[in-house]
Parts: sequence; C-alpha cells; structure tokens
Amino acid sequence: MTCNIQNELQTIQSNFNVNNINEHLTPHYELDDRFKCENERLKTFENWPLQWLDKHKLAASGMFFTGKKDLTKCYFCEIIIGKWELQDDPVQEHLRWSPNCPLLKRCTTNNVPINEVILDQLLPAEKNGSYDMPPIRAGRKPTVADYSIKAVRLATFAEWPRSIKQRPEELAEAGFYYKGVGDSVLCFECLSGLKDWDLDDDPWEQHALWMGHYCPYVKLMKGEEFIKYVKAKFENSTSHKSEPEMKNQLPEVISTEFIDDKLCKICFDKECNVAYVPCGHVVACAQCAFSSKECPMCRAAIKNVVRLYFS
Repeated sequence: MTCNIQNELQTIQSNFNVNNINEHLTPHYELDDRFKCENERLKTFENWPLQWLDKHKLAASGMFFTGKKDLTKCYFCEIIIGKWELQDDPVQEHLRWSPNCPLLKRCTTNNVPINEVILDQLLPAEKNGSYDMPPIRAGRKPTVADYSIKAVRLATFAEWPRSIKQRPEELAEAGFYYKGVGDSVLCFECLSGLKDWDLDDDPWEQHALWMGHYCPYVKLMKGEEFIKYVKAKFENSTSHKSEPEMKNQLPEVISTEFIDDKLCKICFDKECNVAYVPCGHVVACAQCAFSSKECPMCRAAIKNVVRLYFS
C-alpha cells in the first residue's frame, strides 16, 4: 500500500536509502497555484529519491513532490501519498486513495498538461474497474459528489464577486461551492443554499445557524456545541443582549502532542477525529471524511461518519 494506513508512520526506507538524503538540501513544496501546470509539478521532482517510480507519470496525474521523504501531493484533490513500493502504479494508487479526484475522474479542471494525448491515455477509463468514466466534455461541471473535495469547491469561485467580503477560501472551507449567480452558494452535503451575505456574516456560523440541525457536514466539522452557540448568539443579538465571546462558549477539543499514529491517513496533516460506521475504523479527519464512499482501511461501504472527541 502507498498511503500510510498503519498505526505508526514508520521511517521510510528504500534501496536508495532515503534517510540519508539531506532534507535541508531538498526544497519543500506546499500547495501552490502554479502546480496547475504539469511542467511546474515536474520541476519539483528534481531531487526525487525513488528513481524507479516514474516522475513524469506522477506529475501528469496531478502529483508534485513535497520535498519530504517520498511524499507526493495532488494539486487537484490534495491527497498525500507516500511509502511507495516497487509494484505501485502512480495512477492506480492515486485512484485507490482518492476515487473522487477531479483530474482522474476527467472532470473539467484548470490543469495545464504537457501533452493532452498522453494525458488522455494515462487517465483511467474506469473508476475502480466498476463502470466507464464519462468522456471529457468542454464545460462539464463536477457532480455534487465531487464537491466533497475542498479544492473542487474552491475552483468554482473563479468569478466570485470581489465586492463580497466573504472570501472563496473560507466559503469553500465551510462546505460551499459557487453557483455562478450573484452571491448564491450551495452546501455540497445538505444541498441547501445561502445568499445575500451581510458584511459581518461568518460562513461557518451562517451554515450552522440555518442548516446546523440537519447538515451532516456542519455537525461533523463543528459539533453540536458550536451549533448551539451560534443559535444562542443569534437569539441574543435579535433581543439586543450582549454576545458572549465564542472562546468562552465553545468546549475545547483536547489536543495531546501531535503523534504520528493519530494523523489522518488521507491528508497526513490533521489528526484522525472521526470513525466510519459500520466498520469502526478511525483513519481520517473530519475534513477528509466525505472524500470517499469506502473506508480506506478495509474498503467497506461508509454508511455514517461519527465525530470523536479525545480526552
């Protein structure tokens, strides 16, 4: 397997002795808009340690080298994959761990390929071998399921009015994608919309206020206490009562030291804080929980996601 699905992120070792590479001499790359271009992604592989793994195939399929060990990241779905093995195929492993990647699903993206013909041959014709992928069509928009990926939601805000105070990054973070009309946005999960934003409106608070009682995404990401706080804040403001500080209202989710085995096995960034039902595996963070319909550990169908709070 290429995504680290074990309880501990072990030190990466290979025939090329990755541990001996001086990381201070290897540039570290973060998500950057220039990586929409395949040639820019390819440049990051200058110090790629695994010579047996085709860097051209990695770059063509959306990946850039992070500069850390053998970790690669997709610009389009933000999946991070590492611990590559000799038998791994870059595209198949990418599809395995991020089945909703818009590039692999042949959705319209801002990708700038080096060679479109080669890219078309590289992209999978089927998803997980189950059904035919739709052909690439100009102007094709992602399905609602694709909007579970934050990068896809963010891409819909290309024409977002600059006069609106709420910025695309915070709206996408709160689960919204842009409809392309006025300031109307929709939640990818509950399919409810908001518009007519006021200057002091906070996307997360508005989402919780109007949809918090039924939207699974708000409940998972922010929790019931946040929803209660927002509604109480709204009620107090309408009755001209003083609003308590949010810091004093919200319970603090206790964070212990950042231990590797608690890392989300999808993004390798945030800690695991959700459990999949019915299998019970705790392998993802709330942000990544909706990016797949199957548990990445056992491949069981996900019927529900439960937020966990550790003490």
